[in-house]
Amino acid sequence: MSAPAAKVSKKELNSNHDGADETSEKEQQEAIEHIDEVQNEIDRLNEQASEEILKVEQKYNKLRQPFFQKRSELIAKIP
Repeated sequence: MSAPAAKVSKKELNSNHDGADETSEKEQQEAIEHIDEVQNEIDRLNEQASEEILKVEQKYNKLRQPFFQKRSELIAKIP
């Protein structure tokens, strides 16, 4: 039979990994900051896209106006 495994307290386990936890926390914080930077870039691009979409919509709304006017005139002729 094999000997029973030595019991190790949680405190002992944590004390063995404190350095690793600090590094891990630092890496996690850096990753979070990097994610935030990337999200800010995405937000900037989305804002640019919204502005461009608005310009295109305004352009085509202006181009549609004569057709809307003509349609209204034709509808007005129907009793």
